[in-house]
Amino acid sequence: MRWRPAHRCGPGSGSREEPCGRRDGRFGIVTVPTTEKGAPARIGPNAVIRTVQELEGILGRTDTERMLRRFGLEHLLDVEPDGMRPEEEFLRLVKAVTESLPPETARAVLLSAGRSTGSYVLENRIPGVFRKLAPVLPRTVRLRLLLSAFQRHAWTFAGSGRFEVEVGTPARMRLELAPEARELPSRIPLIAYYTGSFEVLLRAMVDSDLTLEGPPERDGGPPERFEMTIYPEGLPQPCFFQERGFRRTGVDHGAN
Repeated sequence: MRWRPAHRCGPGSGSREEPCGRRDGRFGIVTVPTTEKGAPARIGPNAVIRTVQELEGILGRTDTERMLRRFGLEHLLDVEPDGMRPEEEFLRLVKAVTESLPPETARAVLLSAGRSTGSYVLENRIPGVFRKLAPVLPRTVRLRLLLSAFQRHAWTFAGSGRFEVEVGTPARMRLELAPEARELPSRIPLIAYYTGSFEVLLRAMVDSDLTLEGPPERDGGPPERFEMTIYPEGLPQPCFFQERGFRRTGVDHGAN
């Protein structure tokens, strides 16, 4: 599958306050969040807050502080929930987690942090009217509305990366990770964070039995992007995020 480059608009473009996307006849909605030239990319604070909370739950406050201090990140222990945070700060935190904990533990921390972020967004950022109306809408309509919301707010989680949505059956999301993410020892924990966030929101707002599928890693190395295929009608088996990517038991549709 060939993905087209997105139209750029948003901060620094002089067009509107938030990034917007271009609708492509074949690929649906495409978004590229941008910042003013030379300005550091920023993301929502929950990426940092929830990850630190998960670390404290596993390591305790003292050992978490010791670990963060080793990477010059001890100030993240008391991040306020208001205001955007530098993307680079979150990537440094992911690097600290990845280098300090066993692979499975690092993945579990970021996956849980992503789910916690998704739950926060669900409770505090999804309009109450939509939450009330959603149950009476067809699943495909709920899915389209939620993907549209992801597109409109991609600037809050994609940072300097690129977020694309293909609206169809099945629907697909693709997040090109920030260039700095290539320097991580492993990008699997970072991808686990996004997996957890999207999983909570999609299954809460669309269908608890929604099937989510992602491609396995290629060539034995970590993926450079996050991809997810969404089957609103469901498939016989669910998908599980594992250390070497995503795997869904059952029929193998192959990688796109």
